[in-house]
Amino acid sequence: MKNDKKWKVAIYLRLSKDDGDKSESQSITNQRQIIESYLNGKDEFVVVSTKIDDGYTGSNFERPAFKEMMEEVKDKKVDCIIVKDLSRFGREHIKSSEYIEKIFPVIGVRFIAVNDGYDSQYIKDSDNLIIPFKNLINDSVCRDISIKTRTTLKVKRENAEYVSPFTPYGYKKSEENRNRIVVDEDVRDIIKDIFAWKIQGMSAYTISAKLNELGILSPMEYKLSKGQNFSTGFRTHEKAMWSPKAVIRVLKNPIFKGVLIQGRFTTPNHKVKKIIVKPKEEWAIIENNHEAIIPQNEFDLVQSLMKLDTKTAPYKNKVYLFSGLIYCGKCKESMSRKTSHSHNKRYTYYLCSAKKYPERYDYTCTMNNISDIALEQAVFNIIYKRIQEVIDMDKFINDMDKLSLQEKESKKLQAQIKSKTKELDKCNKIYLSLYENYILKLIDKEEYEYMRKLYSTKIEKLKKQLELQKQEQQKTLEGNTLKTEWIEEFKQYKNITELDRGIVVFMIKRIEVYEDKTIKIIFNHADEYKEMMNNISNDNAIELTPEEEEVILNGKKNEKSEQE
Repeated sequence: MKNDKKWKVAIYLRLSKDDGDKSESQSITNQRQIIESYLNGKDEFVVVSTKIDDGYTGSNFERPAFKEMMEEVKDKKVDCIIVKDLSRFGREHIKSSEYIEKIFPVIGVRFIAVNDGYDSQYIKDSDNLIIPFKNLINDSVCRDISIKTRTTLKVKRENAEYVSPFTPYGYKKSEENRNRIVVDEDVRDIIKDIFAWKIQGMSAYTISAKLNELGILSPMEYKLSKGQNFSTGFRTHEKAMWSPKAVIRVLKNPIFKGVLIQGRFTTPNHKVKKIIVKPKEEWAIIENNHEAIIPQNEFDLVQSLMKLDTKTAPYKNKVYLFSGLIYCGKCKESMSRKTSHSHNKRYTYYLCSAKKYPERYDYTCTMNNISDIALEQAVFNIIYKRIQEVIDMDKFINDMDKLSLQEKESKKLQAQIKSKTKELDKCNKIYLSLYENYILKLIDKEEYEYMRKLYSTKIEKLKKQLELQKQEQQKTLEGNTLKTEWIEEFKQYKNITELDRGIVVFMIKRIEVYEDKTIKIIFNHADEYKEMMNNISNDNAIELTPEEEEVILNGKKNEKSEQE
């Protein structure tokens, strides 16, 4: 009796470079032609849909077109699935076998793999062994490709090649080398503004609001405007706007100081797609990999600012001038800003937190406070003095015999190099003697392995330190260390008439206030300042000022200050 059943066919096509599908024989067009040729003249088949997963791995079944096809199967629109071969259906052998041998027979779906000669309507006993075996082979191929891909990507990352399909905000792929990134000039100034606003005292919320007010596209919207097929879990509205979190991500990203970090995330294997964070020691971190948008010192300054207590002033967009920088000299706790009113006058001062909030501490500090006006004036005077000292120092350097400075610095570095070389030679000798000591049974195997690893690590560390010292000496001989960036930054403030947040956080690391109204300022760049002064100091040179300035607000300097 003739079988008049008409099979409602879904043609399923899949291609993925992740699975090594690179040849023309695996192309979507080729798959379609093979299946159409197979169906030619077979009136029992009626094609009702064609599903294509282009760019989706066969190691799992989380594919959009496959899911659509299975919905059609559930709705009884499809009762026959045809693929070019078993590898197009899937490369995960357990799930593939489950579909073909269990699920499809139960729900009455006919499955055909053309090139493998498999048709569930005419199944043979030998197919019960061949099909699982082929699925296992496909799974093994997928696993091998995954291992090779991971290894290749690891090598590329270690060679400072950019491997991600998408570039971070602020950069784009080089036209000459797609594995290198270059600055995106369209957003360079936006990145610089974000960092500058933070240094000026703006909060992340204020910065994000300002960017939205100016109509600046958020990183995601910018990528979409450039035609990138980009998606992210950070999008919460129809149009992604700047948010405080987006601003913080920019401020914390070391990509902007020229550091490339790759390989932070991975998956357990080619089957499990759960994202896990790798240990930091396994990341590929390349310093000075590309052009920096933000200088190192400015980036570091912002990182330190983000750790401070930068509470925004009420009804203002910026933090207080000394927020996060002022501490009680006695108990070392932070000082809080407080405002009082008396006789229709407003008084603002800083008070030790242990005095203001005694319930938070195991002790109560003595009354230690200082007027904000008096503090600001004293800090201004000290900062102005330091700036003038740096300017005088810069003039002194320009007037000096630079060759003598180079020679002095070079001799100092040469002594350091000699000492480090001696230490390295000593470690090498000990390392080479370890095996002999082990053979002579002077140390056991456990001691040998431990000491070998210990000295191997130490030798590598010494080699790196020695190389850095040699590079520094070379820079000195070339005259590249006499002028430093921090001096130029100090000089840009030479005409200041009042303080702002940017100047304060650039110049000052910490302010301490004592009961007798003495304030101590610990400057940033103190080490560089002292080193430079030591290099140029002689009998006729300008006098060295220590890194800590002390001033009494009643106008009288203490003995130490007068000596300075």
